[in-house]
Amino acid sequence: RGYLVRGWDPDIVDEVAVTVEAASGGLPPGAFVSAQETAGAGGGLSNVGVRWFNMTPDVTQAGKSFITCYVVSNSNELPLGPTTPARRCITLSVQTSLLAWDDAAAAAQVSAASSAVTEAPEREARET
Repeated sequence: RGYLVRGWDPDIVDEVAVTVEAASGGLPPGAFVSAQETAGAGGGLSNVGVRWFNMTPDVTQAGKSFITCYVVSNSNELPLGPTTPARRCITLSVQTSLLAWDDAAAAAQVSAASSAVTEAPEREARET
């Protein structure tokens, strides 16, 4: 599963950088963030920064929560606004899997399939 992280600056000439904050622990095991995609909005060349977060948790992470913080900053080429970076933290909770085998139902299906296989040749012999 994954989600999109997007930073935007209304000053159309500023370059926006979206980074993972290492001080908050960085990324959880099994997670990665794509390389930044940069695009302009409102006629600008580089004032939107986008990164994709993806994670494939393993069974040891079930029931645990992980916090990943992102920082968006701008190059402030034309000082039309604040240079203060914006920080946003996201909590990701790994759910315990709900998928499980129903051993009784699986055994009944195997038994029924075995009966059908053994009865089929007898029917063919009677029909000929």
